[in-house]
Amino acid sequence: MIYTHLHCDLDGETSQERYADTIFLGSIDRTPLCDTLFRSCGSSPSPAAGPFPSVSAFHDYLVQTALSNSQSRQGTLVAGSHSHHHYNPHHLFPPNVPITFTHSALHPRNILIFPSPHQPPKVVAILGWDQAGFYPSYWQTFKAKWECTLSNGIADWQGEWLPRVLDLEKVEGEVKRAGWSLSALAEYWGYWVRMIVGR
Repeated sequence: MIYTHLHCDLDGETSQERYADTIFLGSIDRTPLCDTLFRSCGSSPSPAAGPFPSVSAFHDYLVQTALSNSQSRQGTLVAGSHSHHHYNPHHLFPPNVPITFTHSALHPRNILIFPSPHQPPKVVAILGWDQAGFYPSYWQTFKAKWECTLSNGIADWQGEWLPRVLDLEKVEGEVKRAGWSLSALAEYWGYWVRMIVGR
């Protein structure tokens, strides 16, 4: 019951709402994205995470940041060369997934529940909006699962409850229309994210 309520909240207000007229990826005030994945980019100075004019530009940044961080950790990156490194991933990530307003930190620690002795518990607030912004539609799903891998003791959140909270069928359909399976894109996304954070 709690997670049905949470799904309704998210479906109406945040990550699953599609903004057809949104033509940028970034924070809601058109500043760079504040996702912790981009704020903790290792030792190499990375350019700001947007705002981006397209999903393709966002994916270019994701891959370039991953490559630069990986090379920096290996000591193969010449100082200041991040902005000169060009890698075109258009043929790898789908350029045509919708843009969505995403919480980007959906985790049990950010969900405030009001217990009631006579009624089912109710979600009263979703906290931690500092990473929110406009992202590719798959980001909420992949980032929420990524957060689960970093926390111990919440396997039931990822396996049982997260699918009830997120509209995975909708995201899967969008990714499929872009030529990918959701599981394949998740693996591919995880590969680049691990390069960004050094895991």
